[in-house]
Amino acid sequence: MSRPVILSNGQLAVGLNEQGLVQDFYYPYVGLDNLTNARLGSHKLGVWVDGNFSWAGDDGWDVSVNIEDDALISHVSLRNEWLGIQLTIRDTVDHRQNVFVRHITVENQHDNERDIRIFTHQIFQISRSGRADTALYVPDDHYILDYKGRCSVLISGKFSGEDESFDQYAVGNFGIEGKEGTWRDAEDGELSGSAVEHGGVDSVIRFRKVVGSHSSMSLDYWIVASDSQFSAEKLHNEMKSSGVYDMLQRNRDYWADWLAVGANPARDSTGISAAC
Repeated sequence: MSRPVILSNGQLAVGLNEQGLVQDFYYPYVGLDNLTNARLGSHKLGVWVDGNFSWAGDDGWDVSVNIEDDALISHVSLRNEWLGIQLTIRDTVDHRQNVFVRHITVENQHDNERDIRIFTHQIFQISRSGRADTALYVPDDHYILDYKGRCSVLISGKFSGEDESFDQYAVGNFGIEGKEGTWRDAEDGELSGSAVEHGGVDSVIRFRKVVGSHSSMSLDYWIVASDSQFSAEKLHNEMKSSGVYDMLQRNRDYWADWLAVGANPARDSTGISAAC
């Protein structure tokens, strides 16, 4: 199925669906190994505020999905009048390294400050059967790792321009033993803190902040694809230091130069690591 937005560097490709959610995640061979279970559902993005919860793209959301004219950078807008929340999202896949990044701005459109909680849900199917993966929370460097064999997918994030990161997490089963998925755990605004699971797995992390009247917060979110936990963790630590904004601008400049010369740079100059 076609996607309104495809973001890629030739080794990692991410497809966004009509709701601006991650539906496809190809690595290390674009078009061959889709590490999500696209037939069963997309990654989810949830919002809890004032005791009310909604998954982005469900009823009540006004959604716009676009891409910049001269760069592989998406522009997704999601507004929910009932919640009084506006989400503005910029996404890209780095042209040099195998990392997908999201810069999410959350605007409180009400006249009072509110406790806003953002939940990002991830579902990967790395093994062929989708029943032989492992996902776990790594406390030392504060990330979720989903892996099988020599393929590792690392998920993390933080508030833009701050050291503060996600404050809760949950890892569990998806699509086996009659379980719908760990994403259900988010709908009361709290996560269980379950740290590891095997088989068909998914995960959720939570970002929480009190946001003032007609004010906003921004957060950076990233997914690193690599052939080892060590190399994924190295890039994760770079992301914690630099954040997403500079990477977005760097990729915007890269694609502008690419269009200007009308040709792709030599593949061995990209700095992309070898496939797993």
